[in-house]
Amino acid sequence: MFEQKALDWLESDYLRRLVRRVGYLYYLSSPDLEDLHQELCVALWKIGPERVVNATWVCHTAQHLAIDLLKSRKKSCIMGAAEVAIVQDSSAPDLELLSLIRAQAARLPASLRRFYQLRYEEGRTQEEILQCSALSRGLVRGIEKRFLRRMTGKRPHLDARSSSPRPGHRKLS
Repeated sequence: MFEQKALDWLESDYLRRLVRRVGYLYYLSSPDLEDLHQELCVALWKIGPERVVNATWVCHTAQHLAIDLLKSRKKSCIMGAAEVAIVQDSSAPDLELLSLIRAQAARLPASLRRFYQLRYEEGRTQEEILQCSALSRGLVRGIEKRFLRRMTGKRPHLDARSSSPRPGHRKLS
């Protein structure tokens, strides 16, 4: 079981269980699990169906592919936020979309609502927000990340904590 031909790995039930386990560890969704399984099968096929492969290699490859999926999801989240900014900057924005974005922003905690107002309604840069709020650069970036997560609906288990300030963090006022 620990060393098999790549073709045997492709046909085994253990591969699906491994994908589920890695997906659980990295909080992957069902569609991401399918993508992970497919990418792992492609990796096994690329090394050659007759090549003997160790279980450690399969596990490590699955973990690396899961991390790649997370990175691509993060990039798509950032791209989605950029699209929101583009919609607000365009000369003829979609009014329905703008009203949906503003309604979503209205449901944010006070500090994130203030950040939304400064960054997207008033169009201030991170540097300008730093100057008017006396926050550190890292804190402003962290607030922006939290804001983008909340607006895109990603990782809700972290957002439950973000409504109350953590020790050592100041709210935007």
